[in-house]
This record gives sequence, structure tokens and C-alpha cells, in this order.
Amino acid sequence: MRILRFFILSIGFSLCIIFPVLEQGLDITNKYQSTEKRRLASVPLFNLSDPKRFVREFKKYYSENFGGRNILFYLYSLGKYRLLHQASLPEKVVVGKNGWFYAGNSFNYTVDNHRGMAPLSKAIMEKIKNRLQSYQRELRSQGIHMYLMIAPDSYTIYPENVPDHLKLNECGTQMDQLETYLIQHSSIQLVNVRDTLMTAKTHAEIYYKTDTHWNNLGALIASLTLAKRLRQDFPSIPKVSSSEYTLQKYTGSGGDLVTMIALNNDIQDPNYYDIMLPARLNARQINSIPNAEGGLPSSQFALSNPRLPKMLLFGDSFSYSMNRLISGFFRETLLCPHKTVDLKLIRHEKPDIVVIEIVERNLNELARL
Repeated sequence: MRILRFFILSIGFSLCIIFPVLEQGLDITNKYQSTEKRRLASVPLFNLSDPKRFVREFKKYYSENFGGRNILFYLYSLGKYRLLHQASLPEKVVVGKNGWFYAGNSFNYTVDNHRGMAPLSKAIMEKIKNRLQSYQRELRSQGIHMYLMIAPDSYTIYPENVPDHLKLNECGTQMDQLETYLIQHSSIQLVNVRDTLMTAKTHAEIYYKTDTHWNNLGALIASLTLAKRLRQDFPSIPKVSSSEYTLQKYTGSGGDLVTMIALNNDIQDPNYYDIMLPARLNARQINSIPNAEGGLPSSQFALSNPRLPKMLLFGDSFSYSMNRLISGFFRETLLCPHKTVDLKLIRHEKPDIVVIEIVERNLNELARL
């Protein structure tokens, strides 16, 4: 019996040693692809003059490319989720209640922000205010109205599904801080989508459960809220009811959060929507401009209605999902997923409206806008 046990252990140990080598050459588990959104280390060139550097670089290469790495991570991730209800990468992904997932602290300390543990300093808020007011003055001199819209994190809209040990304390979030500060100390025009999203969520789920973003329905609610606020200054913007849109809900693949932990094929998301627009708001796309930095492209839309204003929107992936939905309210719309406000582009395009959209977790970046 002792010999049999020793034999089994020896075979098992040998397989553990041999498997990565065989897998490196045969690629048996090639259906398990890396879900890391980065370039993995490549094979280094050997240099006789600096062998230590080669050893260091080869060690990094092998740790990122050894055979079976992807399937081993998948099995670890699946086991940790199924057995412990935890994410394999807790700094990136937080497993919530009722099938919800949330961004971890690697997303600009979003967990700490939700808990009120990462307040913006007065100096940062002052810098943000000065930055925005500088743009506001420049645009006002050109006859352009400027607005700021903050896209809430899913923590803000669905706090009830956050794990109990991560509940919000009474200090408030950066979003609470900054909105209050700008209202009290500036003339920056804020577009409040948080309240309308909180109301809308009582009727339907407006964020993906497995992703960091709002879904198409959430993007529609945000678009209608933005259009309603802009209509106060531009009455020609058409009025529309949400009942004019045709919605089709369906279950789709897992989003960016479960993709990070390699479970996007195991966990589906039930909060997908196809949205059919009213014909009168169905703008045609006239241009798609590649992003020189490799990010999302800029999109340009147009409607044949000269009475409508022209809008230029600087935003991120949240406003990118609004492209089709918001463009039907303007004669021309240019949506740019940029991290800065491009004054040269504004002077060239001559819009009536400039909207700056930013997700809640990146509010500190407004100081460098």
C-alpha cells in the first residue's frame, strides 16, 4: 500500500513538472485565452555582455507565458468564486450580492471612495474648479455653453448589493464633495444624472451586473436627462418620452469585470438591452475618427434640422455608449473619448454646446483636464 501511494504521488508530481513543458509546445489548452488587457513579456534576446539582464527578463517572460498558465488561472478563479464567493483578483474585482460585481481598488481607489475613505482635498477641488472655470470663460467668449456631467459608479446606484463589509460610511463620496463645492463656489453648469438613474432603477436594472458600466438603458436615461437639462438653454431641442423607444432585454456574455477573472464564459449578464430609436431621433453617423492613442474612436452624427444646436462632447467609455442615443437631439454631434478638452478642436468645430462627461471614479482627473 505504501509503495502504491508513493507511486501515485511520484506520477502526480512528475505530471505537474512535465505538463507546463508539454503545454508550452503542444498548446493543448489553447481555448483558455489570457484575459489580461496588456502585452505579455516577449522572449528576450541573449546578450553576452549582460547575462544577468537576460536571466531577469527571461524569468519575467516565463512567469507570464509558461504552459498552462491560462487554464490554471481559470481553475483557480472558478474555484475561488464557486467555493468562497470571492474574486481571484480582489484588487480588481469585488464580488457583491445577488450576482453583482463591482470594480476593485485598482480602479482609482473606487472602493475607498465608495466608503468615504478617499476624500478630495480642498486644494484638489479648488484646482478642478479653476480648471473648469478657465474652460468656461474661454468657451463663453466664443458664445459656447459648457456643462459637466458625472457618470455614477455602480456603487452609487446599487449600494444595496455591495458586500456588507464595504458599506458607505457617513463621510460621503468624492462625487458628493465635488458637486457641493462647485455649486457653492462656481458657476459651472452641472447635469445631475444620478437622481434620474436612482428613480429609473426602481423599474429596471440600468447597469450591467458583471461590468463597470451602465447598460444601454442606463445610457438612454442619461441621454434623456442631458437633453432635458440642455433644453432649458436651447428650447429647440426636441422633447421625447421614454415610451417612444422600443426596448428588448436579453442575456449576453459576461462584462469586463468577470473577464478580468477569466469567468466571462461561465457567468452571463442578464442586463443587456437593444434599443430602437424613434425615427425622428435617428441621426446618421457621418464619420468615425480613429484614436491616435489606440482608445475608442471619435464619432460624428448629423440630422437634417438646421434649427437644432450643435454639440461637442468630451467623455469616456460611459458617454461612448450614449453615441446613438444622444445624437438625435442635435443637428450635428461630435463625441470624443478624450482625457483632455481640445480647445483647438472646439475652435474648428464651432459648437453651440460643449459637454464634459467623466465617470465618478476618475473625478480627480478633472484637475488635469
